[in-house]
Formats: sequence, C-alpha cells, structure tokens
Amino acid sequence: MAAGIKIACCSDVGVFEHGDNARELRLMVEHGMTPLVVIRSATVVAAEVLELDDLGAIRSGARSELVTDLRN
Repeated sequence: MAAGIKIACCSDVGVFEHGDNARELRLMVEHGMTPLVVIRSATVVAAEVLELDDLGAIRSGARSELVTDLRN
C-alpha cells in the first residue's frame, strides 16, 4: 500500500476455500486498508488487474456482485 501498488482482492486461488474468501476483505481492513478501498480492491481494481471489462461495474450487461455488509 505504501508503495502505491494496486492490490486486487480475491483474485488468487487457494488462500481460502471457495465461498469463504470474504475473510480476505476483513483481513485487509485489519491491516490498514479502509473499507471503501477494500471494496474497490474486490471490484473495480480486481477487474482492471484481471483485464475483465464486464466485472467490477454496476451497469447493463456487466457481471457484478454487491457487498452489503462486511460486519458479519
């Protein structure tokens, strides 16, 4: 983060079992990222890093998921 590199959340395989990767979001906040930066990391930044223009956006024709509550 201090070096200004892009951090894409949830794009690596094998860290957590499938469906349990929301834990990564919580850990990112615990290690200094703001919740908004973490959400961007898991959406628009991940889509940009993976070069997938139909992810990370809320628009017609895009594949997306909405994060509604990170407290659980």
